Amino acid sequence: MLGDFPIKVVNIIMEKVDPIERLTIRKVSRKLRILIDQISDLFETIRIDIENTLTTIYLNNRNIFYKENGIVEFDGKRKVIEGELHTGMALNDLKIILQNPNLNLQDFTITFYVNGDNSKIRETYLKIIQKFWSTLICIKSQRSLIGGFTFGELVYVLPKFKAQKLEDLRLDMCQKINDERYINELVQLEQWKQAKSVEFTRNYLLEIPIRNLIHFSRCELTLKNILTKEDVLLIKQALHNNPATIESLYFGTPISDPTENLKIFEPLHAGGEGSINYEIGGFQFEIHFYSDFLHIKKKYKNIYEFQ
Repeated sequence: MLGDFPIKVVNIIMEKVDPIERLTIRKVSRKLRILIDQISDLFETIRIDIENTLTTIYLNNRNIFYKENGIVEFDGKRKVIEGELHTGMALNDLKIILQNPNLNLQDFTITFYVNGDNSKIRETYLKIIQKFWSTLICIKSQRSLIGGFTFGELVYVLPKFKAQKLEDLRLDMCQKINDERYINELVQLEQWKQAKSVEFTRNYLLEIPIRNLIHFSRCELTLKNILTKEDVLLIKQALHNNPATIESLYFGTPISDPTENLKIFEPLHAGGEGSINYEIGGFQFEIHFYSDFLHIKKKYKNIYEFQ
């Protein structure tokens, strides 16, 4: 058996084996399971999409399809596992991968787009997801897209990510209503506080205080709350504190007096709403102030200041 070969020989063999084939070999013996779990470069990108009648797992550039009636399809092959929901089968396989303590991902995506007239379908799948999620210790991924969950579900999902690893966060929420309770929980999570960028992919009106957004180097979202003078002062202070790290801050938000807010950055500004160039710490920024959005974008580094 492969497990009886010397460790060095097995390592050489494993380097030539496809990552998904390693998962099959992993089941042969405890020795091989330990060996394969020590390999940290199995996958760089993992995505799971959960839908009404189909769950798909993407492992790097390979796809596994889990369908109704226990059908699993991969590389043109098909097998049937009776008595299993497609969601449960997929998550059981995904758990094997995510339990590898040496797994370091570039991207991890989970989407839960289950809908229909019968809400019991979503409730059933959600219970399966929650049971699976409770078994996880930590997901180490630099970037993540979380889609299709409510805000209440998001504050349950996000804490499983390693805060020190997660940098870029994209959220595609399935509800327009953002309950204040869950928003408060969200902005207190270390994953939120330590991330470098956040993007809400839909134009939902969010009630998130500016003070909980200005630590990001990149931020794109639409706010329900009106941008106040105090908010603009906080943004200016953040820009002064971290000009090297801030890249782009976009807030779609009602602004009652764009001209007066522009004067916070340029006191002699005499025009109406519009754009100005702003320099701080050797960095140039474009600041766009209009009645319905504020966008601060880094232009370039002023190299002359360092000569």
